Amino acid sequence: MKIYSSIDWNELAVTLESWEKLPLQARQIITENKFGTQFTKTELGEHEEILIEEQFLIPIKNIGNHNLRKTSNSKPAEIRYRFRDELRSFVNLIVICHKYPIFKNKDLLIDYLENHYTRIEMGNLVEHNPFNARKMTETLCQRVTFLHHLDNFVTWKNELEDEILFSGLTSRHVTKASQKIIRYFKGEKTPESYLSFYAKLKRMPRELFDSAISMCLSNVLIFFSLNPETLDLEIGIWPPISQRLHKDPAKAPKAVKAVSISSHPFLIEDMASFLIECESENAKLKADGQDLYAKSIKEIKSLFLELHETMEQEINYDDDSRFDAAEFWLFRLNFLNRTGRPGKNYLLTCSQKGIDWLCLCEKEKLKYFLDYLRNRISSTKDSYEIGLFLRDFLGQALFLDTIFYYKSNNLQLLVNWLIQTLKQLGDNFVPLEDFIEYQVEQCDPFNSQKVSSYNSQNNYPDARLEKMLNTSINAFLAQICFPLYCVELGLIDKQLCIRLTDAGRYLLNLQDDFEFGNEQLNAEIIIGPDFSVTFMAPSIQAETALSKFAERKGRKIGTIFKITRQSILAASVKGISCQQVIDTLTELSITTIPENIIREITGWFGQCRNLQYHNAILIKCANKSDAILVAGHAGNSVHILNDTIVEIPAAKSKQILKKLRQEGIVVKSQQ
Repeated sequence: MKIYSSIDWNELAVTLESWEKLPLQARQIITENKFGTQFTKTELGEHEEILIEEQFLIPIKNIGNHNLRKTSNSKPAEIRYRFRDELRSFVNLIVICHKYPIFKNKDLLIDYLENHYTRIEMGNLVEHNPFNARKMTETLCQRVTFLHHLDNFVTWKNELEDEILFSGLTSRHVTKASQKIIRYFKGEKTPESYLSFYAKLKRMPRELFDSAISMCLSNVLIFFSLNPETLDLEIGIWPPISQRLHKDPAKAPKAVKAVSISSHPFLIEDMASFLIECESENAKLKADGQDLYAKSIKEIKSLFLELHETMEQEINYDDDSRFDAAEFWLFRLNFLNRTGRPGKNYLLTCSQKGIDWLCLCEKEKLKYFLDYLRNRISSTKDSYEIGLFLRDFLGQALFLDTIFYYKSNNLQLLVNWLIQTLKQLGDNFVPLEDFIEYQVEQCDPFNSQKVSSYNSQNNYPDARLEKMLNTSINAFLAQICFPLYCVELGLIDKQLCIRLTDAGRYLLNLQDDFEFGNEQLNAEIIIGPDFSVTFMAPSIQAETALSKFAERKGRKIGTIFKITRQSILAASVKGISCQQVIDTLTELSITTIPENIIREITGWFGQCRNLQYHNAILIKCANKSDAILVAGHAGNSVHILNDTIVEIPAAKSKQILKKLRQEGIVVKSQQ
């Protein structure tokens, strides 16, 4: 080890006793200078005497040039001092521990490891040794900052029990002594003065103590640091681990009376708005076929209904994230198609599934989505499918962060834990942070096993387990539960609260159906005699219904749609009837529909005709007798149109043409 390899731990205790006698300013002189520094009486000031008395400094003998001629103006050289040679290791330790006060600043961990350990030493602690040194240090950081790093060592049975060390001790003795040290510090809330710790272990033989401390340090189980305020040398385990071990257990969250700030599945509404814009053929794609033009994106975002400001600020539901989520799920559910070709009329359009979904009422739209999710949850079995499940439900960034669990086939356990955690919610609001903290602390979904070999990481749990569980449940709520109104959000004293909804119980298979909102289309719109449709208040449901047979003219409030002959004819092509249009307008309008509107709509639908066509092949014969011959061999499915033209159905053309060839009649296509 860079710092610890040459230290005599018993001598360290003796030197620290002298260190304790130094005033703070005298200690600062040592911590601010490297070994080999020379000091003058002026620099030492009033601390010269005690530093010499405690044998930290010794004078430098003057080995000057005696042949130099003395002059009357020459002054005697000022006495200079240096550290005693025996203090090299001590001074290096004090200086480096002062530079990296790891117990006060956790962000210094990477620098601490790089300056206390060599690359080879760190590589021995990392199973898959990355080529990049910085990456290796970061990997080691993730390991040593987790409680399992200590627990696995304390329960580890040394496989080299009979190996005799240079001190005459066996590996078993050293391992047990090291485990005793770790158990001691697990029982302490804060780091401890090294002298105080050494005094408590005086009964331990010197050689055993030295070897045990070296083993703990070589495995990065304990840390040394200098207290920035007192400059006392302290020893202890990673501080957040101590805090976790000694913190009060999380209490079950208590029900509170919160004000609801969410009341609808805004993801469903965003998806519907997206499809409406695509159905109007305004969603133009760039040449790469991946992204929409900025104008199209802006128009789609303008359709999104506003959310409570707390949801936008605390959970980051801005227009960009909402657009990305809507686009992702529309493609995942096969509601969108790319039509045309790059550079010319390249569009995002609604698929038939998307059109069918858009025609559903709000509850049925939501139920369609929830049924898809329920099926994904129940049918996901193998690791690959579970990985895709988590990528969809938790987001790409978090999925990449769970790669360790993907390799260890623990993804299914994580999915099960997420579902079981949500089932703990009830009808009453509970604080969001308290609920998540309690659930993460209550259960280890991976049932972490104690390992037989300390350095084996095949079964070693990820050092970010708690953070990942916390992030996973937060992501599942933010990506799925809140946008689909499976979990309702509330607010009390600026604190977010949550409770399970009927839709959430349906998603979790706790009930077979759910009640949701009003099945009627509640909207405040006026149908004008000029065929304009004016919205007095925004309503995505009404926009969805009207977009099927009216042309869009605006957004949210004001004259948003206009009924035209072209829009009615287009609706007829989609299979919408005249009565459906009139019923929808009657249900939505807060005033009586003008008679001229009903009369014109009825007339426009009357102009529509539904005709049928079929594909056929025409055979042109030389004369009437050839036509009769062809018809005789082809059978009853053909029709003689005139003296020389015979029509055969395209569906049976192969069989008929083959039969004619067998009779010596060859039919060739006309070029």
